[in-house]
Amino acid sequence: MNTPIVIPKSVPYVSCIDDSYRLVDEIKRIVINLKKSKKIFEPIIHSSSETVRALHYVKCEIESYFRQYEDTFNKYKISLEKIKEFANEVVNVEKSHYFFYPYRHVKDKYEKLLKEYENYEKILHPILIKVIMNKQERQQEDILKVQKVPYICVK
Repeated sequence: MNTPIVIPKSVPYVSCIDDSYRLVDEIKRIVINLKKSKKIFEPIIHSSSETVRALHYVKCEIESYFRQYEDTFNKYKISLEKIKEFANEVVNVEKSHYFFYPYRHVKDKYEKLLKEYENYEKILHPILIKVIMNKQERQQEDILKVQKVPYICVK
């Protein structure tokens, strides 16, 4: 009988992954309320959803990498927090109906956040690829070990 692996929430890498997942969901909910600016968030939502899915896929295996790249994981999470705050600001701007709001400021802030987010994602993706490849190699080795086990025929 297999007992599931239970990882406490207090483990930093689990908390970071779960927080990132929660932030992506919150950003999605905020963007749903936007009327005019939904399209600018589509690339961020798509790529962050894929990244967080990959993080969840390797959640148990990522511990050793997390210690090595903790700063990168946390900076990625912080960039998601900044995007969430920005999305809330855009919602407030759209609700306020300011005709003379400095939209150039909004565009500049968006471009800065997007560049920061993309930079952290570029750093994070190779780490995730390495973790996923190692996980798949271990799974393949396990399958080969199982195939080498001799079969016993009982009549």
